[in-house]
Amino acid sequence: MTKKINQGMLFNIQRSSIHDGPGVRTVLFFKGCPLRCVWCQNPESQNTEIEYVNTSNPDGQSSKIKIGNLYSPEQAFTEIEKDLIFFNSTGGGNIFRRRTNTSVKIS
Repeated sequence: MTKKINQGMLFNIQRSSIHDGPGVRTVLFFKGCPLRCVWCQNPESQNTEIEYVNTSNPDGQSSKIKIGNLYSPEQAFTEIEKDLIFFNSTGGGNIFRRRTNTSVKIS
């Protein structure tokens, strides 16, 4: 019996991406990559859990940044749909269809 996954752990939603294909795209970055490539550009993607990283601002004050949020498929599509006008006007992304037959272009 296969386990149904109801949520995915995302660490970034990159809007207005133009580097990985035609047109404007919105890229969803998931956490939990098991590969551990030496050249990995996103090592924060490797851990499957939410992480907190200490950082400091130019004034020297430190704070913690949360890396990772759980998203249901519906929540992820809601985020992607915010950029639909850019996808349609630039020819970006791939087309996925939801039950509502809303065409959503994503990378």
